Amino acid sequence: MISYIASRDRRLEDMLEGHEVLLGRNGRLFENVMKAHRIGRNEIDQVLHANDIDLEEMEYLFLETDGSINVTKQKQTPEPSS
Repeated sequence: MISYIASRDRRLEDMLEGHEVLLGRNGRLFENVMKAHRIGRNEIDQVLHANDIDLEEMEYLFLETDGSINVTKQKQTPEPSS
């Protein structure tokens, strides 16, 4: 019954099921979002280190619904050859 009601109300569905939260993009961290979700800089640094990504190389940083943090690396564009 709750699933049926939640499927009819997007806000209620998001509250019950959760959704990922963007914590940073293009090398920039969203400090206010991190603070709202109680994510510290040391947690971000651990995720970046574990994925061998520098902050400047980060494309997206998400807090997933299960509490994990996922990061994607910016795609490198090849240098034009002369």
